[in-house]
Amino acid sequence: MEPKTIETLYGLGHWLLSQERPGDAKEAFHLMLLVAPDDERAWLGLGVCHEKRGDKQTALTIYEMSLRALRVAPRCALARARMLRALDDEVAAEEAYEAAIDAADRAGEVDLEQLARCEKAAA
Repeated sequence: MEPKTIETLYGLGHWLLSQERPGDAKEAFHLMLLVAPDDERAWLGLGVCHEKRGDKQTALTIYEMSLRALRVAPRCALARARMLRALDDEVAAEEAYEAAIDAADRAGEVDLEQLARCEKAAA
């Protein structure tokens, strides 16, 4: 798939989310996931669509699937930790924040690592 097509799908999904149309955005991110399963943004976008529709459990499942499918997925790891906290599973959230910190470190995402540390400490 052409990189331009993937960027267009991502842009469309992001725009639809900004327009409060998570159902439509879900379709764009789902298609993006089918053509670019190694792009963390597709997994993250699909999870966010479910979050915005109030389906936290499905969002959590998507974030967990991304961690199995991708070599390193620091943003999805952080989203997973946030979902576990939102679902009031503090023990699992604590472990998930540690995993997100580790994933961000492995990806060289210093700002994301710092954000995960701050969120973990805010519990």
